[in-house]
Amino acid sequence: MTTKTKKMFDGINFKTDISEVAATVNAVINEPKIQKKAVMGRPKKNPHAQDVQTTIRMPKEVHKLLRLASVHEDRPQGEIIIDAIIKTVKKYEKKL
Repeated sequence: MTTKTKKMFDGINFKTDISEVAATVNAVINEPKIQKKAVMGRPKKNPHAQDVQTTIRMPKEVHKLLRLASVHEDRPQGEIIIDAIIKTVKKYEKKL
């Protein structure tokens, strides 16, 4: 049984082909990279999620009512609180 040997590099012009490959590699390496901002955690549904964060303490009864309102209105608790604060503070906006 005889096997045919095929020349692997038959017909390849190494000077041209290697320079083309090098040019392509250099173009890819020097290509400007787009940097994405790293986002940690789960995505927020609240439109105010990227705003300043603060902590409040409230009585248990108020928290219970807030949770009920959140379920009833199908809105996050934070959104309900922000809307209430905006509604309250809006009257002072003209005084500034």
